[in-house]
Amino acid sequence: MTNNIIKQSLQANIIIKNAIAGEDIEIGSFIELNALSKAIKAPSNSTGVYPQYKRIAIEDAIQGKKVQDKYSTGQNLVYAIIGSGDRIYANAKQATNFTVGDDIGVMETAGEVNKNTITTAGSSSGKIGFVVEAKTTTSTKDLILIEVY
Repeated sequence: MTNNIIKQSLQANIIIKNAIAGEDIEIGSFIELNALSKAIKAPSNSTGVYPQYKRIAIEDAIQGKKVQDKYSTGQNLVYAIIGSGDRIYANAKQATNFTVGDDIGVMETAGEVNKNTITTAGSSSGKIGFVVEAKTTTSTKDLILIEVY
């Protein structure tokens, strides 16, 4: 299966899993599993990075899902479990200027990445990675290349 979301992985084998979409989810969005084991967009967490942020919705050739598509509620969603050092394309906040090295976090309930706002001096809470390629996102869906912490 061709995968355009995962650019480069340090893992020998990327773990690919399935879940039922609990809501509409765009490919490239970070997800977590709710109490019913359904995929939902990952919310941000100000107390730190939890393992659920390491899941990202990816394409599915069997269903004909490409990067620009989304999974509808109730559809089988394919996701990858990503690890530290992996470079991936992730959905980014619209109309934002990202520069190389910007720390990023996951936006609350959106599953998108945004520049990380650090609330406590020197705190690393909420960071999931950093920007690898500079990009100014538009008012529509845009993907940016990030490296995962």
